[in-house]
Amino acid sequence: MQMLKRINTRVTHSSLTGFDLIRLLVPFSRRYLPEEESVLTIFNMQLKLAFLIVLTLWLMNISGSESRGVNGGINCSVCTIVTGIIQQKAYLKGVSIYNAAMKYCKELPTKLQVTCFGVVDALEPFLIDKRFLNLFTPDLLCYGLRSCHVDPGEQFCHLFPEPHKSFKKASEQLTKVMIEYKVHEILNKLHLPDNFDHHSYKHGNRHQDITKYFYYPEPINFNIDQSSNKNIDTLPEVNFCKMPVLKVICDLVEGEFDNLYPKADLDKDGFSIFRVARGSDWRGKDCSDINSSVYPGAETHNNDSNVDHNCNGIWGNDPKTVRPWEDILCDDTKSQGLIYIGDSIGAHFHMPESWMNPNIHDKTSVSTIIEILLDEIDWPELGFFSGFMNSTYPNLINGSVDSIYLRLRGDNLCSHRDYQNCAKNAAMARHGISQAHSITRNPSDKPAVVIYAMMANDICNRFRDTIGNMTTPDEFRKSVMETLHVLDKKLPQNSSVVLVSLIDGSFIYPTMAERVHPLGSLFNNIHYKDLYSWFSCMQIGPCNGWMTPNETLRQITTKKAQELSLVLKDISSNSKFESFKVYYVKNPLSTAIDDWVASGGQIYELIDPIDSTHPTQVVQPLMASALWKSLKDLNILGSPNPNNNKIKQLFGDQGGH
Repeated sequence: MQMLKRINTRVTHSSLTGFDLIRLLVPFSRRYLPEEESVLTIFNMQLKLAFLIVLTLWLMNISGSESRGVNGGINCSVCTIVTGIIQQKAYLKGVSIYNAAMKYCKELPTKLQVTCFGVVDALEPFLIDKRFLNLFTPDLLCYGLRSCHVDPGEQFCHLFPEPHKSFKKASEQLTKVMIEYKVHEILNKLHLPDNFDHHSYKHGNRHQDITKYFYYPEPINFNIDQSSNKNIDTLPEVNFCKMPVLKVICDLVEGEFDNLYPKADLDKDGFSIFRVARGSDWRGKDCSDINSSVYPGAETHNNDSNVDHNCNGIWGNDPKTVRPWEDILCDDTKSQGLIYIGDSIGAHFHMPESWMNPNIHDKTSVSTIIEILLDEIDWPELGFFSGFMNSTYPNLINGSVDSIYLRLRGDNLCSHRDYQNCAKNAAMARHGISQAHSITRNPSDKPAVVIYAMMANDICNRFRDTIGNMTTPDEFRKSVMETLHVLDKKLPQNSSVVLVSLIDGSFIYPTMAERVHPLGSLFNNIHYKDLYSWFSCMQIGPCNGWMTPNETLRQITTKKAQELSLVLKDISSNSKFESFKVYYVKNPLSTAIDDWVASGGQIYELIDPIDSTHPTQVVQPLMASALWKSLKDLNILGSPNPNNNKIKQLFGDQGGH
């Protein structure tokens, strides 16, 4: 109990970092991090781009598992992008691929350094071979490693420019060079004994013969049959998601990011005293994590005369009248909470450009990786719905912050901390049901305004037959209605549910196609149209229907989105529920884009430069303004609290966020 009290005191008076959270989550860290590495060390390395790429490919809905897609899926994607970044960093530093790889090794924790040094040393003859250097492109290397391959009925897919000779011929030639140097076995099979002298080897004493520790449980016939490529087709795949460090992140993402509840929640009330890992970046900060009846938006007891049950920072009694302050300052106002059910747009997914642009990448670009990782590369604390703080990472995300929550709180300080952002990357209408179940709201709590905004994923998918894999109107209606029935059992009386129309993303391709992607910024050799083509070829893209040069397909995709929006509109007009009324509003992103263009802005400035499907920080305040106006027009937000100045005078910042 004393420990819990100290934790609460610490949280009240200081801002906890991601490392503090990791220290608390010992079972979590032991489960996912290698035993020989400390939790803090492994996440404190300078060069973490590989982490970021693996994680981002998952969360961008490029892929949900290693097997998703064709020709190698996520594993191929990771190999191609990471190799491309290392190649460009080598060029910028004026060093060889071998030296760039050695520099990468030096950034790793000690024991991982040794493994890395051993692999690079073993591969040195290959990495300096002129045949490799003449053939090298990131795509070819990954096909040679078998991280990428050509599935039956598929074709070679490439992100970077094709080699001068045919892709197939160049790939076969490079693979044969790799066979000669046993590259595949070296990358897959290094096992060092416990008594290996790591320190000596790390500091350059290479007298130890590390090659004897390469273990080949299933020997491969490396005798090249010049008349046949059969041996190439049976080479082992180099699986990046099974390598040290990368495996940690792959396992972490696949196993943990399906969770919608705070990872650190001692009293299991759905709220946390920590920011990240579904903590107060997503839901209002708990003011007591040892009392499950105390959380933002909770029912008050004795009007919070003695305990701040709803965590709005207002409690105690007026010494003159002995009436509770909650009664005096809040009871006659329309104090209510905010809840969001939706996808990555509501979660505010954002991958910083500096992570993939070698021209602007530096060590500060990854200085806060642990916090970003634990928030799923989402920034809900800066987004249009639940944003509540200014960005403190100018090298990662720039722009002002405004949100529905800040505006509601500004109108009525009794709603302080009363927000729940349950949005999830890659969520579709069918996922709204689990999001609704994850909400912490009891019928006796304050009423809430729920925003339901599944903006794109029901018509966006990775498949070539994108139309055949879209959610049908009947399927969509069924999922939305199930979600609403769950809400009807959870929400207090006099709540509201606002259904938001889907977006029209047909502007993405014509706006971005000819622009240079950050990954190709060094040599101007990758345009967005190249990225979209690679997505389509690999079947890993976030939205095949809009990220295509086929204008007819883009129009059909927009029509399908409009059909689902009509379902939402019909539900709002013809469905009745006991605890809330249902409303329908236009998507705020559409209005925000129109306003931005009318003011002289360019559409590309509002599109995230890495994945080109998510709104930037610049457009978040515009979306907040547009949605706020729609909510005001519905007359569901109430009037400003005339007691706000008194609340500020008595309770200051009400405990902050």
